[in-house]
Amino acid sequence: MSKFLEVELTPNQYGGGSFNCKAGFRLDNLASSFQNIDVKIDTGCSISTIPVKKLKVSDRICRSLKEADINNNVISVRSYGIETGGVFHPEPITKRQKMRREALKFQHTISDMKIDGVDIPVSNIFS
Repeated sequence: MSKFLEVELTPNQYGGGSFNCKAGFRLDNLASSFQNIDVKIDTGCSISTIPVKKLKVSDRICRSLKEADINNNVISVRSYGIETGGVFHPEPITKRQKMRREALKFQHTISDMKIDGVDIPVSNIFS
């Protein structure tokens, strides 16, 4: 039997819309698991991301997690698209440049991922 995810388009006032649903998961860099988190499925994004800030984590903890990822040489990518205004950002080299770069995402292990109750077999995600 096949499993699939069917998500209805939520229209917006401009004629487009988004695919919104609920997710549950556990990230390796955070102690708690997350349930019933609002997520948006972005069909135009080339990598999957879960912004830690959207999980209602404080700015102080977000900075601490980012610094730990930089110090531990966690794999990172630069984001492009709507969140960066489509502007190219050069590769950050120094720790200070990396800390200042808002569109820098770090690869983490994700487990127990479910979207609208459907198990999603993914092991890595960027946050």
